Amino acid sequence: MLFAILMTVCRATDPSACHEERVEFEGPAMGCIVSAQPVVVDWTDRHPKWTVKSWKCRPR
Repeated sequence: MLFAILMTVCRATDPSACHEERVEFEGPAMGCIVSAQPVVVDWTDRHPKWTVKSWKCRPR
């Protein structure tokens, strides 16, 4: 099944400037939940001007 890891991300310098980022994930729901944390960390490492405020897995 195809899922999306949905992250609410905000500018590090302006926490009120937020938007949603989506990362596609293929596999079971539990796999999305288990795999999401490393994906969020990787995304944060590649986008240092942003912070992840929250994340969730949702079916596509």
